[in-house]
Amino acid sequence: MERYVKPGTSRAEQYDRQCEMMEWHGHEALFGMTFEYLSPGQAILDAGIGTGLNAVLFHKAGLDVYGADRSEEMLKACARKKVAKEIKACDLSMPGWPYGPDAFDHVTSCGLFHFIGNLDPVFAEVRRVLKAGGTFGFTVKGVIDGKTTYVDPGSGIRIYCHGEPVVDGLLARHGFEPLKRMIYWTYNDLEKREKSFFILYVVKKK
Repeated sequence: MERYVKPGTSRAEQYDRQCEMMEWHGHEALFGMTFEYLSPGQAILDAGIGTGLNAVLFHKAGLDVYGADRSEEMLKACARKKVAKEIKACDLSMPGWPYGPDAFDHVTSCGLFHFIGNLDPVFAEVRRVLKAGGTFGFTVKGVIDGKTTYVDPGSGIRIYCHGEPVVDGLLARHGFEPLKRMIYWTYNDLEKREKSFFILYVVKKK
């Protein structure tokens, strides 16, 4: 979902409440799709951890959560929840993530990819830091009426919609095997006037 900012308050202060108001439960759905592949004590990277909405679920399941996000403000909000062993500030759209090869049993990314136009560097980095056989759960914003990019009027942020052929190409190029896929409908605005949909994926590194 888009991250709106109300004047006079910070994005992080509003984000969790806005998710609730817009009926965004994609993080819960993605966690449920991934659950059967998880074991307590495994390490998972939450790419785009934000305020930790997604991370808290994996933490409760007994995983060691590591998080990265571009926003220092969001990372501070996440740190207050105490759900991650380590969080780092990182531009995830660029190569060179601050983790070694095969560092994680799983990678998750919920509500990030509609802020990134070119996902090839992201998938290349996920493959590098993920162990063989590890899962990668993520969300993309679906294409409606052929619109693959637009500027959100509420935030002024450019949004990218990645269709299924685009995702299929990414999986093939970067060596991932599809496991699960689900369409999730939600709202584009706090007033719930405009619907949009996300596609949730769980894939495995070959």
